[in-house]
Amino acid sequence: MPASSREKDSVHERLILHSSFRNTLEALRNARIELPESTVNLDLTHDPPPDPSSQGTLAKIEEGGPFELHAVSGEGLAGRNLVCAYDESVKSFAALEGTAFLTSHSLVVATPARWLPLNLMTLYFYTRSLRLQEVSEFIRQTQEPERQSKADYQKDRLAFLLEFTPRNSILLIDGPIIAGDEYTVFSDKIARFHEKDILPVFLVKNSESDLVINNTPEIKGQFNSDLHWANSILLPGNRTAFYRYTDSIRSKNSKVFAYLRSTKAGPTRVEFSVETVSRFGSLLSGLLDLLHYLILVQGDTRNPQARPIAIAERFARETQKLIDLERVMRWAQLHPTMNQERFAW
Repeated sequence: MPASSREKDSVHERLILHSSFRNTLEALRNARIELPESTVNLDLTHDPPPDPSSQGTLAKIEEGGPFELHAVSGEGLAGRNLVCAYDESVKSFAALEGTAFLTSHSLVVATPARWLPLNLMTLYFYTRSLRLQEVSEFIRQTQEPERQSKADYQKDRLAFLLEFTPRNSILLIDGPIIAGDEYTVFSDKIARFHEKDILPVFLVKNSESDLVINNTPEIKGQFNSDLHWANSILLPGNRTAFYRYTDSIRSKNSKVFAYLRSTKAGPTRVEFSVETVSRFGSLLSGLLDLLHYLILVQGDTRNPQARPIAIAERFARETQKLIDLERVMRWAQLHPTMNQERFAW
């Protein structure tokens, strides 16, 4: 899906404050809520705990393996296509009255000349108190603050990427395609990315998934996780065969995946929606070559990461520093909790 120079030039650097950002700050100020002393960084890239209600089957859809990865082919694919990447940085701020979440959503576009960053900053405050919610509509009352914060994060991420990801591009996303019930909204909207000829690719480095080892009789019981298994069979520069997981309860949770290993460090799982495979299936093998090349270009042997995602992560963290959440919460007079540094998502 080669992108024209005109399409690449249409992307501009941008820092966006969500429309409710300032209103949320003012609402907290008016509610006279006081602060904790520090924030907690949250990691959203892990797999969710297994869903006991989920039922499905696993099929190996490619014979053989492991397969050799080709960095030169990946470099060629990078040169012919517009590659984008998304990551985020989330900080939580727990007070007696509720919890604030400051999120920096980061999208970078790799152009021939430089990286073009687009960042969205959001701030939400959640409370179980009906009285506080009456102060302003921007103080969000919910009996499940953690669940609601994740749902709002996912909706913002989806809207941000749909609006600003350039057409005819490959979009690398740090984290699993499904990360719990709050995140299924993304898989439900994959077709909207396809309408813009955007190919979403999900990368997972931290995972307890056991789909392969529990559904392959000859290795069942021999490994702690699929990552453990992949690490045992893959040399640097190799990938596994592709597998398809079909969820019989929630069809949108079905996916196609493989594991790749570019360096001596552990493998990475690469995931695609079934709809993406139906539309772009002929590109799958080449996409893993592309990821292999991008991981080697990044040059971090201890923490292998595709370079565009590493750049997006850096922009997310640096942009977040523009907002001193602790100072903001002091201004809003929030009361701290003793467990502020112990609990997060």
